[in-house]
Amino acid sequence: MARTKSYIPGEDNPFNTWQNNLVDTVTANSAIWNIQPARLADLQGERTTYQPLYNAIINKNDRTKAQVTAHRTGRKKYMKFLRQFVREHLAHNSALSDGDRIGIGLTVRKSHRSVRVPINDPPLLRLDSLQGCILQVSCRRDKDENRTSMHPDADDVEVRYILSDTPIESVTACNQIVISTRSRFILRFEQLDAGKYCYAFARWRVASHAAKNSAWSHRAARMVAG
Repeated sequence: MARTKSYIPGEDNPFNTWQNNLVDTVTANSAIWNIQPARLADLQGERTTYQPLYNAIINKNDRTKAQVTAHRTGRKKYMKFLRQFVREHLAHNSALSDGDRIGIGLTVRKSHRSVRVPINDPPLLRLDSLQGCILQVSCRRDKDENRTSMHPDADDVEVRYILSDTPIESVTACNQIVISTRSRFILRFEQLDAGKYCYAFARWRVASHAAKNSAWSHRAARMVAG
């Protein structure tokens, strides 16, 4: 499992090298690692925004105070995005090996849990429509009533979904996937998707042993609001 707070280099030059390697490697492997095209575009866009800020401060004898301040602010924003991207799409993604994670500069550690038991109960999945073409995804265990929660034996929750004009009844019809370590998160859609229905299923995952994943939840459905 990759930790998400200590793997980012502190100094500017190593950080720039690290982030370029991460973005280039994710781009090259996005299909294999099941990275959604929209999220890949977000990652590439964040780098495009950051790179000129870094380039402006490389030469210490030629940079201005305003450029240094702009870079410092931009780097903090970029690092926040990268931590979230790693947490949601790389740290617990079963399509990546530990070698893959090491190759993009993440810290890999062994799990402290020596025995992992099969998860018998699937999550209770709920979708809520928010303004701006956003759906809020909420998962919980049955015994937690209305409070969102992660299963204690799960590494993360996997949600598969599809935007469709006609109802779908099986998870096999879903063409999008997101994996999250949080029991509540959001899905962002384009304005042209407003009015369409999102159909989704969820399951608890044990990253090290897929056979111990839970069954899929009942289908959840919600219209995307513009």
